[in-house]
Amino acid sequence: INDPRVDKTRIEADKGPLLEGLCSWVLDDPSFLKWWQVDSPSHLWICGNAGKGKTMIMLSLISEITKRLQACPGSGVLSYFFCESSFQSLNNAKAVLKGLIYLLAISEAPLLHTLQKIHKNAGARDNLFDGPNALYALINILKQLLQQSSQPRVYLLIDGLDECESGLEDILREAFQPSTGSKSIVKWLVTSRNESYIKEIYNTEYHLCISLEENSNYVTQAVNVFIESKASYLAEMKIYSPDLQNVVRGSLIEKAEGTFLWVALVCKQLKTLLNWQVIKFLSDTPAGLDKFYDRMFKKLQDNDARNIDLYQRILCTLVLGLRPLHLKELQLLIDFAEVESENLTSFRALVEACGSFITSRDDVVYFVHKSAKD
Repeated sequence: INDPRVDKTRIEADKGPLLEGLCSWVLDDPSFLKWWQVDSPSHLWICGNAGKGKTMIMLSLISEITKRLQACPGSGVLSYFFCESSFQSLNNAKAVLKGLIYLLAISEAPLLHTLQKIHKNAGARDNLFDGPNALYALINILKQLLQQSSQPRVYLLIDGLDECESGLEDILREAFQPSTGSKSIVKWLVTSRNESYIKEIYNTEYHLCISLEENSNYVTQAVNVFIESKASYLAEMKIYSPDLQNVVRGSLIEKAEGTFLWVALVCKQLKTLLNWQVIKFLSDTPAGLDKFYDRMFKKLQDNDARNIDLYQRILCTLVLGLRPLHLKELQLLIDFAEVESENLTSFRALVEACGSFITSRDDVVYFVHKSAKD
């Protein structure tokens, strides 16, 4: 079972420290206020296109709700989960339910005792968590824990619901229905892209919605704060002149189109450039994620035509992979046989050249974002 708290720490490390107040507008949104203050509706869906900051919003909400519950002991309990399509342990309904159940169980001693009793009664021969009936067993366990919780409210948050690649319909049908028979008021909050199959579920009287596209002014303001932070960081690290820093800031604001991910990816490229290369790079960089990815791929072709076949094989292999691959696995799969392949130096350089699309941690390679894989 993945501990969602550890996943949260990893995601925060990848994205960098959250800026104070970056997503505070969500807390004042009428739909969020109704979800927080009133017993019903019990579900809130925050939806938006790729790179609009949904995970940053979720990180902020987890932090804010945790503070509120700590400030008022006995007012409720929080459990959450981050779906990520790149990881088999994070991209399916069973993993989501296990994560939610885990955090609930460790938050209340009686619930942990109940879970241990359920597992013991199932017996060693009945693989409760991984057998053919595991999904429905986990749904029933979650419902049982919710019924037995002593807290007046239980907050269940799921980020990236569209990245749950198996069992999602069962969760939507079984677990996300208005709660009945529970002593606690169960409040669900999920984020996802604007997928039609999720929209169909949330288009009822039981659900509230915050669309990031419909709140583009707030999103743009938050992205501009993000840009200011990134531009200041680059100016300090790369020793930009005040004029160059202003050019960077202005260009990012002009082309960001309210997309955090675009800003993050462009700034990642800027970190690798010499100062005299910055203005031309920004001039050549198009607005929008799709055009940005297209530009970066063409740049690979133009700058290093000799290795473009290797780049394509690397990216295609990662697209087809069921999970992120270690550098050694990837090297074997694309049949890269350099003399110095044992120390991975040459191959690591090839992978790093595809940095607009992929990244690595501890020599495990994965896509920078689901949109890059798409």
